[in-house]
Amino acid sequence: MTLDRDFERIATAWLADGPTELSDRVLDAVVDEIHLTRQRRAARVPWRFPTMSIPARVAVLIAVGVLAIAGAVALGGIGGLSRTNPTTAPTAAPALVAPSGQTAQIPPLTKTFTSPRLGYSVKYPDAWTTKPATVLWSTGNTIAWGDGAMDELKGTSARLSVASQSVPVGADGVTQMTDADWMTAYCGAGTGLGVTKAQCDAQVASWPIIKIGGFNGRVDTDGDPAPVGTVGTAGQSRIYDAVVIVAGRAYAFTLDGDVDRSFFDSLLGTVQLDPGSSIDLPPLGKTFTSPSYGYSVEIAPTWTATPAQQRWVGTDNFVGTAADPTLIVLKTSGLDNVAVSGTDTTFSGASAPLGQQTYDHFLAAFHANALKSVPQGCDGGDPSRWPALQVGNQTGSLEMLCNAAEAVVHVDNSVYVFVWRNDTFNPDQHLSLAAWKVLLTTVSFDHWTVNLTKTFTSPTYGYSVKIDPTWMSHGAPKVWRDYGNSNDFMDTVDVDADQGFGMMSQPLNGRTFDQFVNSFYEGQLAAVGTTCVGGVPSTWADIQIGDKTGKVEIQCGSDEVLVQAGDRVYLFELGNSSLGLSSSFSIDSWKTVLLGVTLQPDKAKT
Repeated sequence: MTLDRDFERIATAWLADGPTELSDRVLDAVVDEIHLTRQRRAARVPWRFPTMSIPARVAVLIAVGVLAIAGAVALGGIGGLSRTNPTTAPTAAPALVAPSGQTAQIPPLTKTFTSPRLGYSVKYPDAWTTKPATVLWSTGNTIAWGDGAMDELKGTSARLSVASQSVPVGADGVTQMTDADWMTAYCGAGTGLGVTKAQCDAQVASWPIIKIGGFNGRVDTDGDPAPVGTVGTAGQSRIYDAVVIVAGRAYAFTLDGDVDRSFFDSLLGTVQLDPGSSIDLPPLGKTFTSPSYGYSVEIAPTWTATPAQQRWVGTDNFVGTAADPTLIVLKTSGLDNVAVSGTDTTFSGASAPLGQQTYDHFLAAFHANALKSVPQGCDGGDPSRWPALQVGNQTGSLEMLCNAAEAVVHVDNSVYVFVWRNDTFNPDQHLSLAAWKVLLTTVSFDHWTVNLTKTFTSPTYGYSVKIDPTWMSHGAPKVWRDYGNSNDFMDTVDVDADQGFGMMSQPLNGRTFDQFVNSFYEGQLAAVGTTCVGGVPSTWADIQIGDKTGKVEIQCGSDEVLVQAGDRVYLFELGNSSLGLSSSFSIDSWKTVLLGVTLQPDKAKT
């Protein structure tokens, strides 16, 4: 945090114009108040404060001085002020003070905190609690205490907060910012005072050097009075902030509370920086469920998921080209592909049944194909030496390639492959390998949907759906025309002896979708009573059916989905004869089946 050193010269010169002299007690109180106000206004990242231009800030601080002196005059404390010996403000921050008023000792730093995602470790006192960061520190944004992007190590009267981010690209959108430009941007983002680049350049140059993990960092806030709401004793709490950039990654360390500079130095002296272990993974608030390959994975809402357009080909989806069959290339259309926005990385996934071969035989063939498709030395080595890694609740193997990686995992009689691949060789543009490994831990497996290779096309109702070849399908014997949901009107698919699902549609004929849903609900209410209906339609949850969003009603022993496409309403019902207690076809399996629905109202025959 940078102090406005010019203010002291301005304030001193202004005070020197008067012929009177303040008593030491009154003058000290005035100077303290001036510094307190100025430093609050200068508070930097990671705390945002009201903005004000530099001239306005100086004017306010001078006004504070005028008011304070006016108060002193009212108390009768003004005397002569010497022009040759003006009193200046103290520049040294007070020492760490305990509530008793005695100088506090630096507590032993006996524990080590290794950040799960920010790429560093630090020692801390035994009694402190730790709260790791859970989200990404967005590029260029300030963050506040308690923000999910910060690690927080906290005691009763002191707190260390840490954030880190990859140094982003500059104004051209291509070239990575220099360390100096990042520091300048950090200065400008935190002041909120309309500070120019030249002014921030000058401020950054004045920040003292401090060692952080053996690297030269900069102290931008050096013992300023902490803002309201920090930890520590009111009126005594101080704040320190230092930044350092290592291997294209920027770190910000902030200490506040009843602390002094020696404690800050001691903490930073224990820091070990490990940028390679950092994880720039944004919040994962969306689930992608593969329509074909029997797995789900958590992704960020801004990422774009494209399901496989074809089935897995060969051993590992590498095939020869038409022009040169010996040139082995990845057949991406046979993979689910998730484009990670803001990076050049694609997360891909697929699965295939092992059939009669063993998993070891599959790995040998898989590796043999890699030898044909990648440069020499980029094949990951013998599969028996591939390191283990976690994929969902399973343990898989990691094949490290050059600028790519593949995770292979065996689940029941199927093998799954997940790929980390990048469009360029610039690691600054990648979703990091460490972040990809975290992404793999969110995978879940659903074996019922592994083999959705058969398509059932309704002979009547204008839709198709992907199903397992072992499931039995039947066309509807009658046409659906009312608000009921008798099995006689449904196309049906038998999953097993206990469970199956039915599907049907009809034209809306001038009714709105909401009108139909309400009439359908009234009919269900009359048929099954309040105990088993799923509540009023306004409470029904959204659900995805193909490329449409419908509404799901949860009933006793069945779930019903209604969705509109064109001028038709479609109903999909999951039912069972024993409430699913003996079946492993889960609700999630059914939702995956619904994702494989294609609605074609123009092909309906009713």
